[in-house]
Amino acid sequence: NIQATSLSGANPISINTKQTTAMDFIYAQETVCWIHMGDSPAATQLKCAKFPNAKSFTEEKTINISLSLHR
Repeated sequence: NIQATSLSGANPISINTKQTTAMDFIYAQETVCWIHMGDSPAATQLKCAKFPNAKSFTEEKTINISLSLHR
């Protein structure tokens, strides 16, 4: 899972992931993206979700990727 924590001590916010191997946050778009490892190369996906005002994860979407991430 990806968890967002706060310095204020608020409860962490999380989003379910599977074997995440890479993650990035796009500040200008308030979006977090990660590699969701599938059980096979074809099932591996790039996923992104909005994280507006660091309050909750919304609008989770899968982005099609044509390259195999398994070697």
